[in-house]
Amino acid sequence: MVSTQECTFATCDTSLSSFGYEPNNATSEAFLAIFGLLFFAHLIQGWRHRKVVVTFLMVAGHFLFTFAFFERSFGNNPYGQGTFITWLFCQLIGSSAILLGIYLASSSMLSTYTDKIFGLRLAIITATLILSELTICGLQAAGGYLGAEATDKGQRPWPELGLYIAGQSLQLVLLFCFILYMIVFSQMMTFSSEKREGWLKWKTARVELGIFGIKCSPSCLIIHETYML
Repeated sequence: MVSTQECTFATCDTSLSSFGYEPNNATSEAFLAIFGLLFFAHLIQGWRHRKVVVTFLMVAGHFLFTFAFFERSFGNNPYGQGTFITWLFCQLIGSSAILLGIYLASSSMLSTYTDKIFGLRLAIITATLILSELTICGLQAAGGYLGAEATDKGQRPWPELGLYIAGQSLQLVLLFCFILYMIVFSQMMTFSSEKREGWLKWKTARVELGIFGIKCSPSCLIIHETYML
């Protein structure tokens, strides 16, 4: 096995990767810049809107990802060999923190523009999303830990890798369900054709949902790209 002290993007063997991909230094630096910018963007947004919990989750998640890609780009260890703790905190927990922030932000925004009758339903769905995310995070962490243990013993971690892939697949399913959830509730906004106020409220909510989706989608897409595996 190539030493991590000598392993660079130019010299690492792709066999060190579970999926045989060859990471690119320019791509890693681009991700580093993106997450760094999002870190400051969410910090400023949180200060303006005083959303402490959401801001903490989003800022912490983007900070962890920034650190992870900094190490990947400048630490001569593109495959993350021997860095399970860094992977666990920076990539796995970082992505979960960002998604939890998105779930809480969407719940807060939707509750502002829906009737009170949907309040309990929103709370139940948000709680389900959060519990599902934590379960998936634990599943991937277990797969990653067992895989690292098997690798250290010189074994091929295929069963453990399957556990991690199962968690990743469930993550994508959860994101798909979240998108459907946003679409459905955007259609259930308070709307009254007889009251001008109802129309303005509904229209404002739809605009905010669109802006919210545009701001959040880059984070979701980048986190769950195959490159991160």
